[in-house]
Amino acid sequence: MVKEATFRSLEEIESESMRIKMSASAQRTAVTIQEYVSIRQINGAEEKDILAELLDDLQNNGRIFGEFRNAIRATAHGNIKRVSDIGNYTENGTEIEYKWITVEDDKVCPDCSERNNMEMTWDKWADTLPGSGWSVCKDHCRCFLVPKEAPGMIPSPIKRKRT
Repeated sequence: MVKEATFRSLEEIESESMRIKMSASAQRTAVTIQEYVSIRQINGAEEKDILAELLDDLQNNGRIFGEFRNAIRATAHGNIKRVSDIGNYTENGTEIEYKWITVEDDKVCPDCSERNNMEMTWDKWADTLPGSGWSVCKDHCRCFLVPKEAPGMIPSPIKRKRT
């Protein structure tokens, strides 16, 4: 019962977090489009030209819509990883100590780097879980918390395809 309640609580937090991030990405994109349209209009561009430019940006992964796609992709990848992590935390319990593991490459952010190999109970990690948005790397985090008692259980980092 405790595991199920823990999972439900974490899943609800993750669901709301994803909703907030998706909404914020859409709002930033809307502001960027409005800015683009306004600037183009004061420079004398016609509406049909502005529309054609925006459609081209959308179809060709341009600056405006490419940024939106990248934000949505990062949010989705981060969410998938965190849901997997939630399953692991739920399965292993929250009373044990977990060890922070980084990928140990040149892309590890300074926030995660200073936590590498730190050990604390899950409850103490709860507000700074890998990929939860508190660190510089945000949804791009590739770190894991692994049970201290099971050092051989380090998961493989998620490989992200660069586009």
